[in-house]
Amino acid sequence: MIALKDVTAVIESELVLKSINLKLAKGKVHVLLGPPDAGKTTLIKVILGVWPFISGSIQIDDLELTDQTQSQVARLMGYVPSDCLLFPHLTARDNASMVANRGLGWLKYKVQARLTELCDLFSFEESHLTFYPSELKPDERVKISFIRALITDPPILIVDDPFTPVNPYPKLDLQKRFRSLLGQTNKTVLFATSDVPLVHELADHVIFLDRGQVIQIGRLSEMVQSPEVPFVREFIRMQKAGLGQGRG
Repeated sequence: MIALKDVTAVIESELVLKSINLKLAKGKVHVLLGPPDAGKTTLIKVILGVWPFISGSIQIDDLELTDQTQSQVARLMGYVPSDCLLFPHLTARDNASMVANRGLGWLKYKVQARLTELCDLFSFEESHLTFYPSELKPDERVKISFIRALITDPPILIVDDPFTPVNPYPKLDLQKRFRSLLGQTNKTVLFATSDVPLVHELADHVIFLDRGQVIQIGRLSEMVQSPEVPFVREFIRMQKAGLGQGRG
């Protein structure tokens, strides 16, 4: 479970998260939905311990996130960032296996077995593990980012909309494999996106954010039928119609 109580964050004197209260149940798919300036990535980075918060508390399973527990909390979570964040000087294999090799000291045979399993899941050619990020296609870079996040089989998976820069056909395949992953696992998933059709298909629980605040929590259908503010319904309808992302 992930629980946030009155979490507020400031970056460069700007209030970016305003008293966030959330309880994300174990084993469910939770989606952060909202426009580009909503605070989705900010909230994710605060949960990951990458960015600080000035007040409130964050609980990850049995651990409260503090400076002292940050490394323990990090081991509970796999992270897929929107821009993949692969190290350009490392091969796909070294990027994908970094946490297992350097963080946990896994033996080579164990790393290889897990890489083979995940390459199969994401339909990634194992021969391309010798490639550097610049030699990979955009969808392959996303696949390596997923493999890196999942290699140690963490109980929590955090995904920050990595599909956006991928071309339509490989994007659909990636989303299909993401859905397959969700169907095979009991992980707690936090997924940030503006893709309303994907939210409708995947989410157990939707958190609508706008300007650093939680506006509404519930099912997507509830947000359309009974929005807390008109912008919630407007944003969802615009996304369904392919008319952009609302407030820029």
